[in-house]
Amino acid sequence: MNIDQRASVPREAKASAPTKRKVGRIASIPDNDGNAAKIAAHLDGGGTLRDCPVSAHFRDILKTERPEWWADTIRKSHANTTARKVRTCREKMMAKTHCRNGHLLTAETSVVRTLKQGQWQVRRCLICERGYEHTRSYKADDIANVIERAKAGASMYKLTSYHSSERVMALGALKNAMRDNPQVEAVLKPLFTENSLRNPRRLITRKQVIRGPTLTGIIAGPPHEVFTAVDGAVPRYLDYHTRKDVMSDMMLAILEGSLTIEDAPRRWREFSRIANRMFPTKYGPVSLDAPTFHDSSTPLIERISVGLWS
Repeated sequence: MNIDQRASVPREAKASAPTKRKVGRIASIPDNDGNAAKIAAHLDGGGTLRDCPVSAHFRDILKTERPEWWADTIRKSHANTTARKVRTCREKMMAKTHCRNGHLLTAETSVVRTLKQGQWQVRRCLICERGYEHTRSYKADDIANVIERAKAGASMYKLTSYHSSERVMALGALKNAMRDNPQVEAVLKPLFTENSLRNPRRLITRKQVIRGPTLTGIIAGPPHEVFTAVDGAVPRYLDYHTRKDVMSDMMLAILEGSLTIEDAPRRWREFSRIANRMFPTKYGPVSLDAPTFHDSSTPLIERISVGLWS
């Protein structure tokens, strides 16, 4: 065998060997029921979609095939996220041993207050709060002016209230002055008592509105759950027409499923903004040449049935 024949053997063997075909991606068959059960169990345990065990590919399939279930899942995930943030912030807050001024935080020297949102909490140092009230500064001229006005018949409320036109100084500063100087307290205390009895302060309290089930019929019809919830959520200081439009849009959204009854008190402002954009009046009176409705060409002047000067 010569050199050319020896060199051609490997080439022939290599050419005759079967080639391996590259296998493509195998299509996956999603288990929608199993994936939905996994996601539901994960959310019930306090998890979120960010750390969900189901991949984003199968979640997108569920989102397309089950839109109502997916909207419920998004709502639960947001609620769990908020609860986790609240829990983390509370743990960090309760782990602090001293306030910013160096006071030791204990059960007796601190208090936990809930903010207006209802979930978030703050921890306040009682020593700092009491110290702030006790260190409010005051001037001798203000104290002399208060004594002079009190002798003239002014009450303590008129001289210290932010809503009074006769205000001289803050209430905390006046209390500090009376505490620091017993002579000032001995002069002002009987004067304020006498003036308050002579001119009692009128207390104007807001009448409490107790809303029960709203009757939707003409004469004592049965109450409807959706109407009652929307009527209690929308405030009554809105004008009649705006409130009617807001309530109609909210009830329609509840029936369509884009709004829940529990979210109605929190989301009524969204529908109020929609109504204001549809009929804007913040730039002044509406022209009589303006269309009656946003999709009509009839001017407002043709809708007037009674003369303006009659």
